[in-house]
Amino acid sequence: MRRYYYYIFSGIMVIATILTIAYYYMFLNYVKDAEDKINNDIELLKNSKMEVEAKKGALSFDTEEESNNDYEFYITALDNHVVVFYNDCKTIYEDTLIDLNSIPVWERENVINGIWVQDKDELAGILEGYSS
Repeated sequence: MRRYYYYIFSGIMVIATILTIAYYYMFLNYVKDAEDKINNDIELLKNSKMEVEAKKGALSFDTEEESNNDYEFYITALDNHVVVFYNDCKTIYEDTLIDLNSIPVWERENVINGIWVQDKDELAGILEGYSS
């Protein structure tokens, strides 16, 4: 009878060892996947920041006359959404997070080409039209 207990106990220990090893490798895999996702997110953020900096530089003007001092804001597209710059076209006034695909096609082209806005009231009206 003691021999049977020995076999049962040995079998339980083997099963417990196998389950422990399997759990350990599953945990390692989970940690590796989480690290990869974090690294990918960091890389995407770096690339996005570089794109924003590049687009900001592309929007800048050479002379003060070209910056259109008659207007207070400049609306354009950046990273597939609507962004509002001050009239210097370098400083972001508001990142609206309004998706370009939610805007009608004819208006989307205007946003991509850039829209000059005279004051906050006009800006609020335009952005309200895009978000509704």
